[in-house]
Amino acid sequence: MKNFKFLLILGIGLTFFSCSKNDDENAPVLDQIFQLKVSETATFSDVNLAITANRVVEDNRCPVDAICIVAGWVTVSFDFNVEDTVFPLELTLNPERPQDAETEAGEYTVRLVTVNPHPPTSEVIAPEDYSFSLVVEK
Repeated sequence: MKNFKFLLILGIGLTFFSCSKNDDENAPVLDQIFQLKVSETATFSDVNLAITANRVVEDNRCPVDAICIVAGWVTVSFDFNVEDTVFPLELTLNPERPQDAETEAGEYTVRLVTVNPHPPTSEVIAPEDYSFSLVVEK
């Protein structure tokens, strides 16, 4: 009976540890798109860098349920940390100025690919509901 209890506890323990998340599995990789939300930090496991999404500075995109003459733009503030040097970045998604969606920081290029959700006309998007797709290239 003691052996059975021991094996049961051991089995539960192994199941628990095998289901725990490995942070390196979800770590972003250079040259690949990754997701980030406001106040989240993505830390790269293969190089000494991290990026934090601070806030949406402005969201002037055409609402999904409206007809607009121009598509509009959205600007997001980030902190890009390369080997303990912080580069404050503001990246803007604007179809009329695609070059504003990327910038160089140290020896890296940071590009904002998408910002979700797209704004509706009837409500304001809460800061915590925003998510961003980014790519960091060397």
